[in-house]
Amino acid sequence: MIKGRINATKVIKALKKSNANIKNEFVHIVERKGKYLTDAIKDLITKGISPVFGIRKFQRYSESYNEQIKGKLSFFTTKSKQIVPVIEEKTSNEKGKKKTYAKQGLGYNKKLRPINMTLSGKMLDSLKAGNKRDEAMIWFNDKKADYHNEGAKLWHGGELPKRRLLPTNDGERFHKNVFKLIRSYVGEAVEKAFKSTFK
Repeated sequence: MIKGRINATKVIKALKKSNANIKNEFVHIVERKGKYLTDAIKDLITKGISPVFGIRKFQRYSESYNEQIKGKLSFFTTKSKQIVPVIEEKTSNEKGKKKTYAKQGLGYNKKLRPINMTLSGKMLDSLKAGNKRDEAMIWFNDKKADYHNEGAKLWHGGELPKRRLLPTNDGERFHKNVFKLIRSYVGEAVEKAFKSTFK
């Protein structure tokens, strides 16, 4: 009978050595396939579902925002604050003060349901996935995403409710649709790293 001894110590050392390779491979994979991740996240958001596991549907819009969508309420705009996109403008010189009013309704074919976080589409278009400082990252370039993700006090005294767009807190993770993709990328990274370690 032929017997061969398995040197587990060498295998374990090789595995530890491959950890850095796994991370590097994972970052490269996210760089190459990041669009699949952002598409999966956008797909959930546009259906009114948070990409953060366990949250499910986004909180409903406020009544005043619903009225804007339906065209029953509009807010004036100033040079510093544009409350709704200006589709048509008219001016008023009451008491010597010039104000510009937005046409009623938000435009952009905005609907009451689902709560899809989409008006012009610029915020969702700013979603990126790739390499940031040698780390695999997913981020929004549009500052509005920060306010939606964490909630915010509004200038007129109201509050913007928290609608989680990315899992940025300890203990949070992505919705299963996104997590499944990330898990496949990890598996691919491990396989590639092992091949380079044990070749």
